[in-house]
Amino acid sequence: KAIYIATKEAANSPLNILKLCNNLLQQTYKIAIHGNINSLSDAAVANDMIYASAKGAIYNILINISSLKKNDQKKFKDNIDYYFKQIDDLHLKIINHVDKILL
Repeated sequence: KAIYIATKEAANSPLNILKLCNNLLQQTYKIAIHGNINSLSDAAVANDMIYASAKGAIYNILINISSLKKNDQKKFKDNIDYYFKQIDDLHLKIINHVDKILL
């Protein structure tokens, strides 16, 4: 039982990172839209790095939940889907905005 609880906690840590990535991308989007135009490339780089961090968090969640019961796996996967949809949408919005300005 202790191993099972520890395994769930091992999946919760990267889930928290995924949530933080979502918050960071929301702020990055605001900076890209309203910030200094001279720092737009910085926002674009941050966008890609945060996106990569989110993907890494997802991989860590998935490897950690592989031995959990199906209902617990589903809860984690539902959270992944919820947060990553927002992350993916923001990531694309930032890319489109940057490309519109810089290209």
